[in-house]
Amino acid sequence: MMLEVQTLENLRSGNIAGTIDKLEYNLDWTLIALTPFLEKKPEGLIEQADLKEIQKAKDYRTKFPRKTGTQADTDVAKVFALLNEQSKP
Repeated sequence: MMLEVQTLENLRSGNIAGTIDKLEYNLDWTLIALTPFLEKKPEGLIEQADLKEIQKAKDYRTKFPRKTGTQADTDVAKVFALLNEQSKP
């Protein structure tokens, strides 16, 4: 809920850059939280709809790259690599 409040406050104050930064940060950590589900291969562990959402995030990051200079960069790249593995037949 705090992300939503901070995002709304940033938007209302005209702080677009701060809003984008918060949303990008949240996207990183949402993706990173999915790592355990992508690492386990049994069918049904992660839904196809979730894989499509992760693919949308990957497409977004391809269009709008983000480098933080932190471990998060490596962790997000790992999620996208695991997505590629999951997408293989």
